[in-house]
Amino acid sequence: MKFPFQTGKRNTKTSNMLSTASDVWTFLKQSGGLSLDNYDQDLPKEIFESLRSSSPTTKAFDLDSLLKADAVSVEDFLVAFFRVVQPFADMMVDLLRLFEKAGATQGKQNLAVRFDFDKDLPPLEFDLEHFRKWQEGWQRVAGSFLTNLWNHNSLWELNGLLRSVNDRVRDPRMQRWLDGYYAGNNRRGQWPDAEPPPPQCGIPGLDTTLARVWRVWLTVVQQSKRHGMDRERLIRLCFGSDQIRHSESDSKQNQEPWPVKLLGSLDSDHWAGSLAHGAYFRAEKIGALTEPERSEEASALNQKLTELFDSLQVVEVEGELLQRTLQDFLNLPVWQRRHELYSAWISTQIVNALSDYGVDLHCVGGQLLFEFKGTHLATIGTFNPNLHLMAELRSPLAAPRGFGRKRAIQPDYSLITSPITSPECSILEVECKQYLAASKRKFADALTDYANGRLNARIVLVNYGPATDDILDQVDIGVRHRTRVIGWMRPNSEPAQSDFAELVKATVRDRFSSVAGPTAVGPLSQAQPGRLAGQIVLRWESTPRDLDLHLRIFHEGQTLEVNFSQKGDISGEPWALLDQDVQNGSGPETIQIARWLDGTYRCAVHNYSRDRTLAGCGARLIVTLGGQELSFECPTSGTGEWWEVFSFLPTRGKLDILNRITASFA
Repeated sequence: MKFPFQTGKRNTKTSNMLSTASDVWTFLKQSGGLSLDNYDQDLPKEIFESLRSSSPTTKAFDLDSLLKADAVSVEDFLVAFFRVVQPFADMMVDLLRLFEKAGATQGKQNLAVRFDFDKDLPPLEFDLEHFRKWQEGWQRVAGSFLTNLWNHNSLWELNGLLRSVNDRVRDPRMQRWLDGYYAGNNRRGQWPDAEPPPPQCGIPGLDTTLARVWRVWLTVVQQSKRHGMDRERLIRLCFGSDQIRHSESDSKQNQEPWPVKLLGSLDSDHWAGSLAHGAYFRAEKIGALTEPERSEEASALNQKLTELFDSLQVVEVEGELLQRTLQDFLNLPVWQRRHELYSAWISTQIVNALSDYGVDLHCVGGQLLFEFKGTHLATIGTFNPNLHLMAELRSPLAAPRGFGRKRAIQPDYSLITSPITSPECSILEVECKQYLAASKRKFADALTDYANGRLNARIVLVNYGPATDDILDQVDIGVRHRTRVIGWMRPNSEPAQSDFAELVKATVRDRFSSVAGPTAVGPLSQAQPGRLAGQIVLRWESTPRDLDLHLRIFHEGQTLEVNFSQKGDISGEPWALLDQDVQNGSGPETIQIARWLDGTYRCAVHNYSRDRTLAGCGARLIVTLGGQELSFECPTSGTGEWWEVFSFLPTRGKLDILNRITASFA
């Protein structure tokens, strides 16, 4: 089992082609397409920090001085390099899921995709199979330098060297992590957002080895979190209702560096919690001892851990193979265009944030497009008016502040209602930046311009690297309240991802202010003979005298109506019937549904008599869906003659509660 981010014995054979870490770094700078004066300018710093964390005694102050001192092996350097660029590999995982979802919607097993974000570069066109191969190539190359091979037995052997029973750790960060990890049924809680730093006892030799142990632990935890923050989900994937059953899927899982069956098996016995608790407790216990006992205990534990690391199988990397393998990696289209991956990846975070509402991804000619021009990526839910996710939607702006903008703005992503030709319909603009060092003035200019061009929208700028709220100090004061920045927005980065998701959700909730949100009622089967599939009952007071119950069904390109003038049919399409039209107050009016059609059901109440306002009239709707009964009361605020109550997709069991007063029923 290849273990990411860890090295073993220093017995690597090298030729004089790339014989030192400094040689490899020079090769990467010359052949790797690195943009060290722009997007990648902090890459050396991140690699240096990664290497320093495993060698805390180094006196070097930057990457070049560290490599010139010949204090880093080729393997350790490459492990650090691939750790730093790991977020791009994680982006590929999220994008692949999005592509597969779009392909499933389109009925295409091998969906075509086109990246055309950069007007100065030719478009990158590929299909799902190519993307999977690129992803596998990335993992394979990275894995060839990650030399320790771990399996279930060796991981538990590592755990056993540190395990401690019923002893509470003193470090509050670790204790908070453990409390979250063990919460819930069967002591299986949520994976905590942030992982504590490596434990330290104050003895340099053991602290260095504990840092190696911690890289093992971190990798298991982070790989496990990729399957969901709920630990119970991992167990279900391994043993339960979500278990991978097909032999083809099993084969694919077994080829992964960290298959779900290994991770689930480890977590079923709380491997991560046990090792973390034991490592911290042992470090704290040794650190509290006095000499010479402290050094003796540290030496004994260090020897046992080192023997385990040294016993693991080691992969030899020869100089010519090293250069050839690295070159294969650098030639991967997804490495060469990795910064375009970031902009595309942000779309997966928007889609994930709104997944509860239902996201219909759109393809053009069987191709999913990510382009530098206005592109309709998706329609969200069943809102009225319709809500769309657009990429690179351009609109005019008389006097942009930002350098390079000429009488127009073009944010990366827009959440906008119909009609999309009106900038005033935008509710959220998302701009993606990939700077490892924030450019405050450029960021503030972008926020100001987008806020001035989209007058009703919230504006958020996300950055791959740091971005702090003091950027907002340079945003025009008149629009500052609608702007937001989120730094370190990248895979497995909290709280950035959670903050972004909540911002997206809150924006939609606020726009559709009376929307209570989607409610899952479960896919509904057809009713048994002699029973109803559903029922809607309207009751009200003496006034208004005449309220009318309306049901509109969008099915196979046609719109079916059930109301006072078209009462419907319970023995044939639309399989729904209004019992009576009450014109003198109180009701009830009832629509019975004999069977569900494959379509969207929208329900509303019309104030036909208009002898008083709808708001606060006390009208009530009782809705039965399958065996579930829901009650709605007419809102006490709002103007208009229509009370839109809900939208329902019976085949998916998704109920969007609208509960708003409007001027029309769309």
